Amino acid sequence: MAKKLQKASQDASWSKLPRIGAISVINAHFFDNTQSASGVKGQSDLAVKLFVYLRDENITLQGDHEWWRVVQLLEPKTFFGWAKKKHAQGGMTDDEYAIYEKVYSGAVDAQASGEFEIVRLGHIASPPGKQYFIGQLVYFTKRKDNGDEKGAVNLMIVNGLEVVLLDDWQPTKKRGKYRKSGTPVLYCTYDPCDFVGRTHREKEALEARGGRGGGLDIQAESLSTDPAELLNSFINRPGSGVF
Repeated sequence: MAKKLQKASQDASWSKLPRIGAISVINAHFFDNTQSASGVKGQSDLAVKLFVYLRDENITLQGDHEWWRVVQLLEPKTFFGWAKKKHAQGGMTDDEYAIYEKVYSGAVDAQASGEFEIVRLGHIASPPGKQYFIGQLVYFTKRKDNGDEKGAVNLMIVNGLEVVLLDDWQPTKKRGKYRKSGTPVLYCTYDPCDFVGRTHREKEALEARGGRGGGLDIQAESLSTDPAELLNSFINRPGSGVF
């Protein structure tokens, strides 16, 4: 007798963003789909794609990540509307809701300042975006001056009380005169312990030695400070548009 098929689990917790304190490298891409997504139901004109690495060696940024997700960037009012409704229905605690209130308030202030071309918020969700993970969100800003200096573009990733800021964005390379539709326009690599650089240097050293021996001499370093202290430092950071 054939075995009865079992239903797939509806629990998407496996796809949550890992703890920020456990992350070694984040490679982020920013997409501007204003032309292709305009007026298309269910599509956001702006998005970020996150690639997350948890190990501390052999990181090449060539598809060897442990976690990835596309996050649609929404208008702050739309983003906060979901949180407000969820809280009213008892779907999140007061402490969880306070995180959304703080992020939303910062985004509203950034919009009112007139200094930013883009101020967007986004929910980190289960693929394909059917379930928002409470307390996991992003906050993206881009200054009007569009300068190349560090901090002209900011992406804050929030996971509960854990926060990390990506602020050293660079334009992606074009193939020819124009950038192909559907490709990222900016990228940023968060790699405070230089794991990617060490991997590259180790590869070069191995090639120079003809591939003989050697291993990465990498110290396991903590990437996080006290979460509450870090969050407050972002809130009070002058001119960043982050809180």
